[in-house]
Amino acid sequence: MENTESKGDSETIKQLQQELDTLKQVHSSIKALHHMTVTLHKTLQSVVQNNNELKGLNEGWQIFFGQSST
Repeated sequence: MENTESKGDSETIKQLQQELDTLKQVHSSIKALHHMTVTLHKTLQSVVQNNNELKGLNEGWQIFFGQSST
């Protein structure tokens, strides 16, 4: 009986270790995805800022050259 319980415990421990390893991989993947999302957000913020700055420069050049913005 004791041998059976020991074998069962061993199987349980092995299964739990595999589940733990899987969870660690999932956690690592989620961290990488979070990093990519943060990077994308920063990139999009830069694009919006650059677009606004270029719009302002374009308006300035239109005024300089006497063109009206339509």
